[in-house]
Amino acid sequence: MLYRSICTLFALVIMGTASLVQAQTSPEGAANFLRKVGDETIILLKDSGRAQKDKEAELRRILDKSIDMETIGRFALGKTWRELNETQKNRYLALFRDYLLYSYSKRLLTYAGETFSVVRSKPVRRDALVYTLIKQSSGQPLNTHWRIRHKGDTYFVIDVIVEGISMAVTQRSEFRTVIRKRGVEGFFNSLESIIGRMRNSTG
Repeated sequence: MLYRSICTLFALVIMGTASLVQAQTSPEGAANFLRKVGDETIILLKDSGRAQKDKEAELRRILDKSIDMETIGRFALGKTWRELNETQKNRYLALFRDYLLYSYSKRLLTYAGETFSVVRSKPVRRDALVYTLIKQSSGQPLNTHWRIRHKGDTYFVIDVIVEGISMAVTQRSEFRTVIRKRGVEGFFNSLESIIGRMRNSTG
């Protein structure tokens, strides 16, 4: 379903760092940003003349420019982030980026005609929360909230809350479980294996 992808996709995630002083994110600007990304994604998914492999590559491009990978990645790792050395941090962020891009682009390819519309937006601390309604081909519409942050000259998704459940918090819980069982290196190896399987299944 599209909502999973959008969640997981834009499954996303989080609250995090940047400079000590940052301007408040414009609710109107955040809403317009999300509207544009959503429209671009759905137009691509509806393009029946485009090969799935090409669609998936383009979805990864859209995701990569729309999600704050470092902020999400650091949040998802929780306190373990502070325990890593610089080499491990760089390795993790590279793995996390590939993990998100491949997993969410593949989930988006399950699109089945869902639509989404922006309902309203409001400021939340230095971020903006954009409220949307995702209408499925069957079942009840889903209330989905997107936490968006303005950084530099653009906007980025930093969390998605679907029916009250934060995708960022969910991701963090999943990672914590793997790290507890396998340790940091085991966790990295698990991510590498998952990414490898997804790459091999592309196209």
